[in-house]
Amino acid sequence: MVEKKRAKKQPNKTKRDPNPTQLFNKVNSVSESTKALSKEIKGMARIFKENQKILVSMSSMMESLNAAMAQMQKQAKQINIIEEDTQRLFTGLNQVKVHEKFITKLNSQTEQLDKKISKISEKQDAMPKTSDIMKTISESKQSIKNNSEMIMKIANRVDEVKDKINEKPGKGQNEITKQIEELRENIKSISSRTGDIGKDMSNLKNEIGGLVSSPKISSLIGDGMKTFKSEIEEKISNISNMINRSDQLASEFHQKTDKVIHELQGVKGVTNKASDDASKEVMAILKLNEYQSSIRMQAESKYGDIKDVEKMAIQTTELINLFDRLSIETEDKIPLPNEVRRWAVGKIFDCADRWELRFSEVFGILTDNLGRDLLKEAIRIPQVRDIFGIRAVDEIRNELNIS
Repeated sequence: MVEKKRAKKQPNKTKRDPNPTQLFNKVNSVSESTKALSKEIKGMARIFKENQKILVSMSSMMESLNAAMAQMQKQAKQINIIEEDTQRLFTGLNQVKVHEKFITKLNSQTEQLDKKISKISEKQDAMPKTSDIMKTISESKQSIKNNSEMIMKIANRVDEVKDKINEKPGKGQNEITKQIEELRENIKSISSRTGDIGKDMSNLKNEIGGLVSSPKISSLIGDGMKTFKSEIEEKISNISNMINRSDQLASEFHQKTDKVIHELQGVKGVTNKASDDASKEVMAILKLNEYQSSIRMQAESKYGDIKDVEKMAIQTTELINLFDRLSIETEDKIPLPNEVRRWAVGKIFDCADRWELRFSEVFGILTDNLGRDLLKEAIRIPQVRDIFGIRAVDEIRNELNIS
């Protein structure tokens, strides 16, 4: 068995010589395969070059996409700001709608006042003009002056008659009656005129009454003098009634004129006050929107310093003073809402954090501009703790006496 195994192993140990043709064929096949591989490698190299070009173009596209994404983020922030502005505008419009009812009431009141003024003007047109009244008054004054002169003359004549009667009591009745007739005619001509005869007429009445009451004269002239006295009294009463009526008309005219002037002044004052109040409220809303937009624009800036924080604090103080002044002028409380104050202080702290400013400087500016009491109401302790730490909170509590 061992010999057989050895006999089998011997043929394996013998090596055959290679055939040249086979070698040539193998070399050809290897060269062809090498050529094919080189072609494939060249194709792969082209593909790699094209892929490199595609990658370069894709890298540029990625850069453009990154830039587009950055712009989209900026636009998103701007859109958020615009949305907040629109929300505040809607709230402002709601407030305007609330004030619209008040404006309609004012319009109705102004219409009623216009109607009243038109009625007053119509009445004033129907009344006599002031120039005519002054003309009639001047004419009556002149007539009164003339009448007073005539009365003085008559009084002198009466005195003369009285003196003659006292000097010559034995004269006949005819001479006295003639003189009395002359006096009667003169007094009738005076009584036909209008005017105030005043004290002169009363003096004349007293003198004639004294003559009639005299026993000498009464015995001489009798019933004729009594009728003469009654006629004089009637004329005097008619003249005094006429003058009193003219005085009453003049006083009524002046009272109505004063009343119309006072009503017109009251209407003007109410209308001006209502329009001023409405315009001031609208101005306050516009100023508030302008202030919030300015604070947002400054807060969006990446770079800033302590001067920007001071500018924001000054704008906040000016807005608070504006609302306080409008409250005093309109006699209606229009204070700046506490939420707006907290929002402004929070924005200032956010900017200080973004711009890496010191808390003590920012806190000093807010205290100087806003005041300790207002800052105590508007500041938020959790925000200060998150941004500046516990030391800033301790400083606020010590400065503002917050427990």
